[in-house]
Amino acid sequence: MTRPASLLLSIIALLGLVACSGAADVPPTTIRMTITAEAPAEPVVEEVPLGSVVTLEVSSEVDGLLHVHGYEEELTLVAGETASETFKANMTGAFELETHEPDAVWVKMVVS
Repeated sequence: MTRPASLLLSIIALLGLVACSGAADVPPTTIRMTITAEAPAEPVVEEVPLGSVVTLEVSSEVDGLLHVHGYEEELTLVAGETASETFKANMTGAFELETHEPDAVWVKMVVS
């Protein structure tokens, strides 16, 4: 094998190791919430590392829909049950988790 080809293969292998090690270092995040008939005064702020796999665990006292703005994730809520959804936090910023019945922002998820 020629020296330039050997160097190129070494660089490709190194880049592969660096890319794989970064994703494995990001811990998963679980956000647990309880939706009630009364809206909260202020949303809870949840910090989420970029690249984390996020699991929402939502118990609800009312039927409805929880929407994660920006990620376009939705959970159907059934009174007395717990719903869950998993997605990857692959965008930075602040994202609201809200319901319309009651009309409220329950969590502000900050991904950085």
